[in-house]
Amino acid sequence: MVRLKSSAADSIAAAKVPPGTPAWITGDLIEATIRVWQPHYSEPITHEVAVQMLIRVEQLFGALCPRDAISKET
Repeated sequence: MVRLKSSAADSIAAAKVPPGTPAWITGDLIEATIRVWQPHYSEPITHEVAVQMLIRVEQLFGALCPRDAISKET
């Protein structure tokens, strides 16, 4: 098996990040999301759908754990 150099692998992962995606969502995170959730969906999960899934999870976390509540605990 041929392994890509890390810079080449990073470039490939970055190429799969849709335009307008928040900076905290990386190509690797998108790929991991698809890998984890695809077995549970009958339709293929696109990179755009994976980004929407990640954004919604972030929004849910923000609603459940507001930043001001987190900063008070630390």
